[in-house]
Amino acid sequence: MMKYIIAVIISILLFNISCKRNIFKKPIYSVWEKYYDENDYINKCYNIISLVKDTENRIVFTAFTKTENYTGDTTAVYMLENKQIFSIDTVDFCKINKNFIRSEYENEKIIWHSDKLLICYDKNDKHGQNWMIYDIENRKKSSFFKVDKFSNIWEANKKSLTQYNENEYVHHLQDLYFNNICFDNSGILYASTLPFEYNKAGMILKYDYSKWDTLITCSNDFNFVASMNFDNNGNLWYSVYNRSAVGSNLGEGLFKYDGNSTINYNIYNSGLSSNSISEIDIDKDNNKWLSTYGGGLVKFSNDNKWTVFDSISTPLYFPSTEHIVTGEDNNIWFTVQFYGLVKMVE
Repeated sequence: MMKYIIAVIISILLFNISCKRNIFKKPIYSVWEKYYDENDYINKCYNIISLVKDTENRIVFTAFTKTENYTGDTTAVYMLENKQIFSIDTVDFCKINKNFIRSEYENEKIIWHSDKLLICYDKNDKHGQNWMIYDIENRKKSSFFKVDKFSNIWEANKKSLTQYNENEYVHHLQDLYFNNICFDNSGILYASTLPFEYNKAGMILKYDYSKWDTLITCSNDFNFVASMNFDNNGNLWYSVYNRSAVGSNLGEGLFKYDGNSTINYNIYNSGLSSNSISEIDIDKDNNKWLSTYGGGLVKFSNDNKWTVFDSISTPLYFPSTEHIVTGEDNNIWFTVQFYGLVKMVE
């Protein structure tokens, strides 16, 4: 009986010590601001599909518009200013940000672009993503649209890799479906493909303006490169998952390619919380920020430390995140799938 009482006392003491440690444990964030209300999905949540900062350092994004039945079949452009979100007219927005050039291509897309941003309106998009906005100033982070060192606009689409200039457009590799584009420090183009068929794998192609080379081929059928980004040392970071399904235990995780060899980080050999990484952003200190499906937001620091911002360590409502924007001010802006925008500071 005495041994039982002692065991109970020890258990209580250990429990109290554990609770005190959790109480006094330093939070992994200092600021957490969410711009959605999960209790009012129709009016105060935004299913965001593209996210940027404009020339005035304001957050601008595109999202599916709200309806009573929430069909999600169209999109609109929104801005966050003074902690309020409101829809914006693209004409007024381009006047405010100045130096935007308007172009129309193949009677399908209207594009407004400056040195920093590109806004695209696709008249014929059947998935509801009519309005999209991209940061084209950062050439190292992949997206559907980029501008090269010769001021040509490049678009990754399901028909080809399309190159626009003032007078004409050229379709490259018309037998492939392209997912995104980025450039390295020397201006060489990298483009990832989506596999059409289940027995095919996605690739990363490299173009030096004289020839195309296949740099990477995904190891499993129907897998593809979801995001690419070059760090300050010229290493290519990219993520791989499957077209058919995403989740924390699906996909292949994060890859680092230094020009000679590749390192793979996944949930089995590292502190990564999900193998499905939707976007890679690299901040001014060379830290890698990863949005994931099922694993929250992840930081892989320049000194190889992993930090997971999930529903256990933060107020994150839903475990899947999609878009990230970092900057000189140490603010981390990211989107929660189906719900909306979050600002975080470590």
